[in-house]
Amino acid sequence: RELGEKMHSSEWVFQPPLLRGVNVELLNRNLWQQFYENNTSEMIITKSGRCMFPSVQINVNGLEKRENYYVLMKIAPASDRRHKYCGYQNGGENSNMGGWSFVGSAEPQQPCGYRIYKHPKSPATGSHWMDNPISFNKLKLTYNINDPNNNVVLTSMHKYVSRIWIVRCFDAKNYNELFTHSTALFAFKETEFIAVTAYQNENITKLKINNNPFAKGFREMGQSRFKRKHHSIDHQTQSYSSLEGVPLTYDSESNQPNDPPPL
Repeated sequence: RELGEKMHSSEWVFQPPLLRGVNVELLNRNLWQQFYENNTSEMIITKSGRCMFPSVQINVNGLEKRENYYVLMKIAPASDRRHKYCGYQNGGENSNMGGWSFVGSAEPQQPCGYRIYKHPKSPATGSHWMDNPISFNKLKLTYNINDPNNNVVLTSMHKYVSRIWIVRCFDAKNYNELFTHSTALFAFKETEFIAVTAYQNENITKLKINNNPFAKGFREMGQSRFKRKHHSIDHQTQSYSSLEGVPLTYDSESNQPNDPPPL
């Protein structure tokens, strides 16, 4: 990983020294809340890595301006169960979504070092971190335990939550060394999500298409298909089922320029 050797335990067994007086605000809380209210967001994981949407965006204050800090995000398990999507409650398409259920104990998770993302600006001065919003939009999620690109390795159908770590440290060779320094930890329940290889909850998919600025192609494709469908109904008696929905899946492994953007 970027900071040298991996941690071999799934979670830390020690408590780093506490960094006091630091505050973190989730800037896009309202967007995250929309997903949370639809019975937990979903994040696609692929072999090559997929960016999160929404990404985590924060403001930090309370740092010493001239001190150096690392800012990291750890994706931590939020449940000790494996999950399964069972569809709509009450069988109605417009009913409240509540279709995730438990299907046994969680699978063993990758060691902690596989689920930590160091912000690329780290380390930087407290002044730098406080003067600029901090975005984790470059973080990618994968299921590939042999991933060579420092992406975060997760397990499909398991629930996770994003945790922000701010560590006062000038330099560190590995995570074990880094977390001997004073640390502040923050977690936002709104950022809970279930890792999936294909979206399960239709409402979550719609939210991603409607709110992701890079999903313009999906929105235009949906409008175009809607118009063609009704044009066909006006001039023919036959309805073509192939025009009834917006395609929501595509080749997640390809990085070609003409591919739809990640959601």
